[in-house]
Amino acid sequence: MAISRRTFLGSAAAAWGALSLAGAPGAAAASAPGDVVGKITVGYQGWFACAGDGAPIGAWWHWSQNWGQPPSPGNNVIKAWPDVREYTRTYPTAYGNLGNGAPATLFSSYDQQTVDTHFLWMQQNGCDTAALQRFNPNSSEGATRDAMAAKVRAAAEAHGRKFYVMYDATGWANMQSELKTDWTAKMSAHTASPAYARQNGKPVVCVWGFGYDDANHPWDASTCLDVVRWFKAQGCYVIGGVPREWRTSDGGSRPGFGDVYRAFDMLSPWMVGAIGDAAGSDWAYENLTVPDLADCAAHGMTTSRACCPATFRGGSAPTATSCGASSTTWCAPARKASTSRCSTSTAKATRSRRPPKTRRCLPPACSPWTKTGRRARRTTTCG
Repeated sequence: MAISRRTFLGSAAAAWGALSLAGAPGAAAASAPGDVVGKITVGYQGWFACAGDGAPIGAWWHWSQNWGQPPSPGNNVIKAWPDVREYTRTYPTAYGNLGNGAPATLFSSYDQQTVDTHFLWMQQNGCDTAALQRFNPNSSEGATRDAMAAKVRAAAEAHGRKFYVMYDATGWANMQSELKTDWTAKMSAHTASPAYARQNGKPVVCVWGFGYDDANHPWDASTCLDVVRWFKAQGCYVIGGVPREWRTSDGGSRPGFGDVYRAFDMLSPWMVGAIGDAAGSDWAYENLTVPDLADCAAHGMTTSRACCPATFRGGSAPTATSCGASSTTWCAPARKASTSRCSTSTAKATRSRRPPKTRRCLPPACSPWTKTGRRARRTTTCG
């Protein structure tokens, strides 16, 4: 019987390696299981702040359109209201009370207890590693992002989780030089932590955004290849967040980036928002996942597949989505909801693992709260 997305996902808990073997018969694993290969990784944004939380940015960071004003019905970017019951400190907004009469408050990523809570959830739900998203730090956001790296490190150490730095190069005009400087002067210091992720004995770093065919990712192939090779020269295991058409160099991928893509140790094609129904997921599995696995195996590389458990459509009830898994699981975001992106990466794993549970989120219109127990059982993503 041919393997489909549904039959694979149904049997994945029993054998994560099945898809790798189907995609590339007889191919050996590019990397043995480590802190990212064969593990579940969540993308961690850590980019929510509130007025009064002490963060250097001093604003309602990513909670409202006008960061200088609290979130309100007329100043809103919130796609799903987070469950804040496990945070010791929250901040009042300009929304009315929730349907149960409780004030509409939000958390701040800048509070250490918030980050500790997220890493506790990871520990409780079998999520191994957090990829800390780091956008261009040479701006008003820089000091807050620096602080978030330290907070994530502390939380990972306290809860037995791993973390690594994932640079997002989107819109970073002087990326080639400034990214190297940021790693050397700041982020590389975190590799001294016992919680910093290592793969094949090397500290892990990811660069997201090379090869995308749009104005926010304007660099040519030689510039990007220089950055990948530079990180490898620093002794790093380098992951690339790349377009889903990386192998065919069409669609969302710039042509002529084949050498860049194959210079990475692991590739994580971006699938969030690309699949809207089961038919699309089947197509992606058959036309992207399986041939991607074969190509990576042939070139001694590992692939990590992004999964999004659900997405909101216009504030309505969540619509479940899925993706083909390969053998390392990466958890990335459906929408800006609460803490991180949710996806899954798969490289050739040698042990079974259930997909991670997700926390309950409610769209702003969904008051009062519906109780489903202490732990969430819905498929909506909140980070």
